Amino acid sequence: MLKILMAMPHFYKSDPASTHGFGHDAPEKRAAIVSDCLRALQLTFSTPRTYPAFVSEADGHIYVRKFPADTWNTFQIDLAICTTLEEEHVLPLLDVSKDSYQHIRAKLDNPRHLPFACLQYLRMHRGEYDYYGYLEDDCKITDPMFFQKLIWFESLFGPGAVLLPHRFSICGTQKIIGDPEMQENFIGHWMNYQRRPVLSAPWGGQLLRFIKPHNPHAGCFFLSGAQFDRFCAREENFRPTAEFISPLESAATLTMMKTFDLYKADFPQASFFAVEHVGVDVDAMPDGTMIH
Repeated sequence: MLKILMAMPHFYKSDPASTHGFGHDAPEKRAAIVSDCLRALQLTFSTPRTYPAFVSEADGHIYVRKFPADTWNTFQIDLAICTTLEEEHVLPLLDVSKDSYQHIRAKLDNPRHLPFACLQYLRMHRGEYDYYGYLEDDCKITDPMFFQKLIWFESLFGPGAVLLPHRFSICGTQKIIGDPEMQENFIGHWMNYQRRPVLSAPWGGQLLRFIKPHNPHAGCFFLSGAQFDRFCAREENFRPTAEFISPLESAATLTMMKTFDLYKADFPQASFFAVEHVGVDVDAMPDGTMIH
């Protein structure tokens, strides 16, 4: 069974002027978003699946018995939700079992550095898991093949290439990729678009293309043990910085840009590897809004 450790930064402090969900959402709404994402992790990867079958017993009666199903896709996922020492969170309002996560409190001078505390927590458990994941508290994963796709991608292109998901938002009956592309004269400071700009491989009878995106931010990343060793070899990955937009984006994406070649599925095949950005109404945002 694949063992996966995930760390999730979680902070809530009401601020109507904030462009982040952890500031402008009502606490009940934020708790519902986080709960939705946690339930999706459990249902997609951890909850045992069963199937019913009619079975004839020795007493001559026929009973419905439940048997294990889909065991090949059940993983051990240990999730740590990292908060500050202060009660700046909505964990008491979550509609999930407290046994589904571990609450880690980080002593920080600046709560904006909480994402880097998550990375430091993951490093504390280096060598103990098959995969290490970082994800913001509004990232919802519902693809049961998510980790198989990561394993497949690394087996083809090596540990130096990392596949990141597209983030989409649901607006009515539409799915919208909500992360706007950045100008190359900005993102090109960190992304090398000359080295292996496109990768391709067959999957399910189609040729899939993977491109180096002009917005690599995904609000999450997932690394195999070998990739995480490479990540940990760069000490600067664990030092808080706002070099790339803010500490939130720097922890999730700047660290990755400086360590790996990053790819997303080409836009015509974007749904191949994607996560939902829950609670974001892209249609309601004016032009020029930065999606966090």
